[in-house]
Amino acid sequence: TARVSHPHVVRVITLGKHRDTPYLVMEFLDGEDLEQRIKSRGAMALDDALRLMLPVLSAVQAAHDEGLVHRDLKPANIMIEASSDGRDRPVVVDFGIARVSDAPHDHVQTRGSALLGTPAYMSPEQTRGAREVTSQSDLYALGVITLECLTGVLTFDGASMLVLLTRIATGEYTPLHMHRPELPAELEAVIARAMALDPAERFATVRDFALALLPFADAVTHAHWS
Repeated sequence: TARVSHPHVVRVITLGKHRDTPYLVMEFLDGEDLEQRIKSRGAMALDDALRLMLPVLSAVQAAHDEGLVHRDLKPANIMIEASSDGRDRPVVVDFGIARVSDAPHDHVQTRGSALLGTPAYMSPEQTRGAREVTSQSDLYALGVITLECLTGVLTFDGASMLVLLTRIATGEYTPLHMHRPELPAELEAVIARAMALDPAERFATVRDFALALLPFADAVTHAHWS
């Protein structure tokens, strides 16, 4: 994580050991996470959603540029704090199961043979047991999170883990226009492409996804990120 220098990626200050116990010191973020924001406020206005998500997309692209794949992107891992100018500052956190793409081997898992990541935000290829989680899986998760910001509800859920994973694998979710018919069909198409079942049909990079979302942003956000 320390390799990524970006205003919307949590800053690593130092690391070391104390009496053989490793520790990591990061910046203190005072605010709430995106999951809490959605639960408390529901569906966001399009301008508000893109004001939060474009910085997040930029942050994840910066990580990818450093060869780092997050692998657990979800609203709970996006902190929101108020900056000195009164605007919300979203920050991507928790690179605990991130993968360095140039590492020779990758055996990171959680709880033995448990699924890697958070099921509701897994990509279809992860549900099918893909051996390698790539930047395309991060891109997919960002599409799911963007949709969740605009609908105020989980994109994928299920009565059981099997049902949930099956819905992800088959792309069974309620499309944006069913929740928000007033939003542009072109916006729905952009998000749907980010969430394509086949990674080859998604945007090539997170940056390309961000550029496709940019025309739908308000004037100030558009000017800043363009």
